[in-house]
Amino acid sequence: MLRPLPFVVVTALAGCGGASLPGDLPDMSVTQQCADHAQDGDETDVDCGGATCQPCGAGLGCSAGTDCQSTFCTNRKCDPPSCSDGVKNGFETDLDCGGGVCAVCDDGKMCSQGTDCKSATCTNNVCQGAGGNTYLPAGVATNLPVAMLTGWTPCYNDTYASSGILLAQVLNACAKSKLFFGCRFAGSQTILVGAWIPRANVSLLPAINGAQGGNGTQWIFANKVNDYGCWAFVPNGDTLPGGSCDLDSGGPTHLSWSTFDAETAPGYRCGNDSRLDTNQYERVIFHAD
Repeated sequence: MLRPLPFVVVTALAGCGGASLPGDLPDMSVTQQCADHAQDGDETDVDCGGATCQPCGAGLGCSAGTDCQSTFCTNRKCDPPSCSDGVKNGFETDLDCGGGVCAVCDDGKMCSQGTDCKSATCTNNVCQGAGGNTYLPAGVATNLPVAMLTGWTPCYNDTYASSGILLAQVLNACAKSKLFFGCRFAGSQTILVGAWIPRANVSLLPAINGAQGGNGTQWIFANKVNDYGCWAFVPNGDTLPGGSCDLDSGGPTHLSWSTFDAETAPGYRCGNDSRLDTNQYERVIFHAD
């Protein structure tokens, strides 16, 4: 003869349908999972790695570089940060320098204190030359107050609607060893997009000339005869325009100025705003020793 199930079991089964019972365990949150002293979820080691928890330290388990603080995973173990791995990691203040562990950083690199810098001067978290008199932005600067350009003096400006100034005349007016190119709203004291380059890297040759700028920028000086060319910069890793500025794919950290037959020409880009042919935007150059 069949016997009925005990009442307590029937109650427990009913609880499986969705209503919680006293003593049921709540769902574990992400924070709890990453601090439960167990390897669970998609963690590659205890409470680290995977898409949820923080990256793992040296010697802990990994399946990819993204699981590691150093961003390097070898034989399923996280490598320690290195001063020659081409990645900003560990205590470094910039790529493979600073932090009291790696070599000191050159001017224009990021820093947290003077001991991170070869010049022993860290101003606004950037290594500066002796005395810190010249501000050298790291890579492309955006929304930069002109007041921060210590050590720089203006040497050229016009609007994006202007044309007919010889490029050689522009460089003659900007004769110091470093040049800072920028764009801004007319009359503004804030540079919307700007970067610096050694003057020696600026070319007037009638060709498409690539060049490296200050700490993380790449440039093009396309000086075409009887045709439109382009002066432009983008951050390293982005695509430069070709010989004409209208090939610029654009972005908030891109700047390009149209040229024609070794002279300035109207246009072209100031950050996300492109095809500019207007007096509402200015092209500016500062120079410094």
